[in-house]
Amino acid sequence: MKENDGIKFNHKFNNYYLHTTKVKEANVAFDETFLEQMIKSKGLKIASKHYGYWSGRQKDKSVDFQDIYIIEK
Repeated sequence: MKENDGIKFNHKFNNYYLHTTKVKEANVAFDETFLEQMIKSKGLKIASKHYGYWSGRQKDKSVDFQDIYIIEK
């Protein structure tokens, strides 16, 4: 994958998206609002979040390929 290409999640379901419907367990993207509401509804706090370069963001400005949430109890 070239920088800024990004993975496309074109298959929308209730609160998540799939990159491909052929392998449903691979490359799952949750709706950010849904994910954050779920975290907060369990009494947890989002201390920080870091977006990954999977979506096409610049690799040198990202912590990792994946998005990362730091969650506190």
